[in-house]
Amino acid sequence: MLSEIEGIKRLDCREKNEKNNRFLGKILLPLMGLLILEIGILMVSIYGQGLFQLIHNNSRKSLRVGVEARRNYLESIMSKPMDERWTDGAED
Repeated sequence: MLSEIEGIKRLDCREKNEKNNRFLGKILLPLMGLLILEIGILMVSIYGQGLFQLIHNNSRKSLRVGVEARRNYLESIMSKPMDERWTDGAED
């Protein structure tokens, strides 16, 4: 009796493995291939339009603007007299 139950369980496991293999082979692998193909087409079209260079230039410009703003701020702080630089907000 016990060996019959084990045999049935083994058959169920084999059937499940076969179903999983069929799913993997028939649906999942072609979909993954299609996804990779679509990503490749998208990357080629983005590269062909020169968007990578545009993004690179914009990032450099943004960094430059931030550095210039910080430099101007520090210059304005340093150009003030010492007693005006650091105040505690208390009025005498």
